[in-house]
Amino acid sequence: MSKVIRSSFNPVDVDEAVRIIETYGIQRRITSNHMHHTAGSHAHCEKVGPVRVAAGIYVWHTGINPKTGLSIGPKYTTKGKLRHRDFSDFAQHHLVYPDGSVLICRDMNVRPASARGHNGVRREGPYMIEAVGDFRDGKDPFDGAQRESCEKLFAAVAKRHDFPAIQTFGHKEMQPTACPGDFDLNAFRMAIHARVHPDEEAMDGTPQHQIIDKEDAPGLWRHRPAQGWQAERILLVPVRRGRPLDRLSLRRYSSGVRRKLRLSSL
Repeated sequence: MSKVIRSSFNPVDVDEAVRIIETYGIQRRITSNHMHHTAGSHAHCEKVGPVRVAAGIYVWHTGINPKTGLSIGPKYTTKGKLRHRDFSDFAQHHLVYPDGSVLICRDMNVRPASARGHNGVRREGPYMIEAVGDFRDGKDPFDGAQRESCEKLFAAVAKRHDFPAIQTFGHKEMQPTACPGDFDLNAFRMAIHARVHPDEEAMDGTPQHQIIDKEDAPGLWRHRPAQGWQAERILLVPVRRGRPLDRLSLRRYSSGVRRKLRLSSL
């Protein structure tokens, strides 16, 4: 496996990263967003600096010393301890720092090393961000410029590749892990959706959609065509007059969805 050798880890402004997403010749079809966080904290990033943080992640992911371009050794030590992940490059496409700046990492035409079984195939699959920080309760906050940058990047990808912004998933929704932390993923998805569809906000600022879990409205999934594992748990449905739909309204909405699906299949 050939490795991507890097010696520079200088971040760019998020607007520049978004511009690249909008104009770059991406041949791979992107179908969802994946969100991760790093093992290091905001305090560690502030102490050693963003360049050293990125270099450390690069070494952990690839096993390549960026100063020499040579391998640091085999994947495992003689005692069987994991030394590095032996990826060809960074696992993620972008790394987002606490100040909102962005490091361009893996080529977006290459599938990420996000979660086993969820990385897609060569021609289509997810887009992955890793945010610097530990966002579990009591640790670093996921807010401010860093959160805004993640929302902008995810929204730009969802808009360009025309997939629902709710197809943004945290690492822990694919594998048993605490990553990407304990912040509200549904609120995060709705914020991305609002950036993709800013015209869907009501005059008084109330949201026009809500995220519904499968357990609250099983009828929505009963006759729904298969669209991969992402469509199995959550769905975006309208909000009536700024208020969430109650169970009766959800059943009526479900009936309408099923009727449209039956008619479209004739």
